[in-house]
Amino acid sequence: MTCKHCMTNARHSDRTGCCASCGRLFKGLAAFDRHWTTTEHGERVCVDPLTVRARSGADVYEIVPVDGGLAYRFRSDDTRWTEATS
Repeated sequence: MTCKHCMTNARHSDRTGCCASCGRLFKGLAAFDRHWTTTEHGERVCVDPLTVRARSGADVYEIVPVDGGLAYRFRSDDTRWTEATS
């Protein structure tokens, strides 16, 4: 069955789940938790995983195929990050 939030057929579990706010699918609880940030006004907002960089400048997330779509997970080589500024 297609998820109404992430629009994939991926099986959701305690290790794979999507965000009802932004609709992105994540593999790993830490990857999901890290895509949130708190604004200066105390609001929690989603961060685009493609803008999160390691201290070295490398991507922190990688995109992996799942049933019917794509998911984000932490790259295995470096999970230390800084948020990109635009």
